[in-house]
Amino acid sequence: MGYEEREPIEATVAELKPRMKNVTISFKVISIGEQREIESRRDGSSHRVCDITVGDASGIVQVPLWDD
Repeated sequence: MGYEEREPIEATVAELKPRMKNVTISFKVISIGEQREIESRRDGSSHRVCDITVGDASGIVQVPLWDD
């Protein structure tokens, strides 16, 4: 079954694991960091990154948003 065919997984913040895909989660945005410019080591292209802190009743996690 390919990525596009998988059913979304409903999860809480505490259940998140690295490289999880197709996850449905509801959370509250707690804080939004400053936007910054990052230069790619691979090809030198410029990207915008902003870290946000989000959480639900099970925990809190920091999420980097790229080019959003």
